[in-house]
Amino acid sequence: MLKLMLADNDIETLRNFRSLLRMYFPNVKVIDVNPTPQIFLEEAKKAEPDFVVFDVRFFGANLFVVLEELTASQPNVRYIPYGYYDDTPYIEKIMPLGVVDYMYRPVKTFDFERAMKRAVNVYNDLEKINSDRRNTLKELEKNKLVYRDIFLRSVLDGSIDNEAELAETFQYFGIKLQPPYAVIMLKLDKFKSVIATLGTQEKLLVCHRIKKITEERLNVTFNGISVTEKLNMLTVIVGGIATLDGLIHFSNELKQAVTVGIKQSLTLGIGRIYNKLSDITYSYREAEAALRHRYYMGYNSVLPLQFVEPDNKITYVYPIENEKKLVYAAGLGQYDYCMSLSKKLFDSLKDKVLPPGLVQKILTDIVFSIIRFANEIENRSIDKLTRFFPTKEMLEVNTPQDAFEYLSVALKDFCECMISIRAENADKIIERVKTQIDTSFLGKLNLAEIALRAETVPEYLSRIFLNSESMTVYDYLTSIRVQKAKQLLAETTLDEDTIAQTVGFDDYAQLRIVFKQFAGEFPSEYRRRH
Repeated sequence: MLKLMLADNDIETLRNFRSLLRMYFPNVKVIDVNPTPQIFLEEAKKAEPDFVVFDVRFFGANLFVVLEELTASQPNVRYIPYGYYDDTPYIEKIMPLGVVDYMYRPVKTFDFERAMKRAVNVYNDLEKINSDRRNTLKELEKNKLVYRDIFLRSVLDGSIDNEAELAETFQYFGIKLQPPYAVIMLKLDKFKSVIATLGTQEKLLVCHRIKKITEERLNVTFNGISVTEKLNMLTVIVGGIATLDGLIHFSNELKQAVTVGIKQSLTLGIGRIYNKLSDITYSYREAEAALRHRYYMGYNSVLPLQFVEPDNKITYVYPIENEKKLVYAAGLGQYDYCMSLSKKLFDSLKDKVLPPGLVQKILTDIVFSIIRFANEIENRSIDKLTRFFPTKEMLEVNTPQDAFEYLSVALKDFCECMISIRAENADKIIERVKTQIDTSFLGKLNLAEIALRAETVPEYLSRIFLNSESMTVYDYLTSIRVQKAKQLLAETTLDEDTIAQTVGFDDYAQLRIVFKQFAGEFPSEYRRRH
């Protein structure tokens, strides 16, 4: 039920409003308080009204301050102010705070009914929105584990790298992990030969048993969470284990429990230990890499990356995804974004002991990938693209800072070139569109169809056409139709309705309006002059 609060020093006005509400809006609950300006905020915060109907002079000079504070504490509250015509500037000032209607004194019954009907409609709309939100939240709660696993996969693949966001989302899902963090990956041995003998349900049961046993072990330690990667693979994020010995001990116990439970062997890969949530992705990559060594280290093992790749401190902390983004950004001519990504890439290599030639190798790979991608998307000669990346200077690169500075210079001209190429392509699209319109303006054309024939998308076409021609595609189409109509008006005796349909308009009424807009006169006037 809509709750309404009235605020006015005029007792007669309040009495009249209550009478109208009882008569026309019996389902509206009037909050039975008569607040003074001094205690209005206190009473309103306690009563939590949906609407406040008030005289703008009731609050005096504090009008805006009082409503702003109430809106801050109750964002869904809405207002219907009223006052004299002289009060219009004050009403206009408070409109952004949630005013749905306003009235002028003396308030007429008709105006009050109108304002209240609008209030009821707004209230019903808000109730529907809130009801939908409540139902959605219930559905979300039912599927919370699904979204939790989606979140955990995003943590593992490094999609979320903001530490505060990660901490907040861990808390939302009730995941209590104490630092430091590490990832352990469990993988069934010789899974393909195992599943050949199992039906679908049995495969799923094996997967479920692995997760169930793992979760039971984690419940004992109270500091871990698991997420299923594949039918034969489970990833565990553990916290609070500060040493490699502790991780190996925990992993061996987990392997033993799962092996007994499913009666099949499995191998575990262990990533390094990190102190930040955003670094969990590094441990994940390392655990995955450690598993690859089972082919020669032996199945049914626990393999810490620190044992199998003790000197590799770069590969798994290097943000390879940013390298891919850099290649795409360069191909699209996004220089500023390229520099932001390049800085992240080479900053990740600073203050590390790097193998000789590694930075130069990374830079070379990036440059070759950029050239290849640009060649593929723009079909340009490789020679024309390589000229932006001088080989002599590339061979002189030794440090991450050298590499960053090399790209900052090389990519500036390269990105400008790519933008120029894209502009050429845009010109070709525009010419195709104009040719299409010039030859097919009689048909029922729309933007989506025009864009499709020009092999582009409507949004991009609209932007480039407006930038190039200083008019929209529709205006260009209309101008062609008007020009053809002018020709027929001047050179034939066809009646105006026939001319309208001949040039692609629905009827003469539409032609008349559009012709006046584009030619500055009506068709009949143009015909008389010509």
